[in-house]
Amino acid sequence: MDWKKPSEKLIKLLQQAADSRSEVEKRKMFGCPCYFVGGNMAFGVFADTLFFRLDEKDRKTLSRNIGKPFEPQPGRTMKEYLQIPGENTIDGKLLNELITKSVLYTAGIPPKKKKS
Repeated sequence: MDWKKPSEKLIKLLQQAADSRSEVEKRKMFGCPCYFVGGNMAFGVFADTLFFRLDEKDRKTLSRNIGKPFEPQPGRTMKEYLQIPGENTIDGKLLNELITKSVLYTAGIPPKKKKS
């Protein structure tokens, strides 16, 4: 599988929408910017797509329209995440809505304990 680096435009699009949120922590995952809530990954950039951790209802609704299960490696689907095509598909309103849903859902997951 060829590794595709995300565009700066896509990274900035997500960063602008996420940086005003005090409840998220920015880290790198898969070599790309990702955002965490309570130590759990909530959303981020991967290749030329965005991904979001969402509840089952939101994943089903969005997968019918624009998303698909997040599969960073062939055959390795991350079950609670939905992958959305990049900056040419998503507008600011939808992006903010998905971030909000992702943050709320992820905040309901028990926080990860820090390794000592």
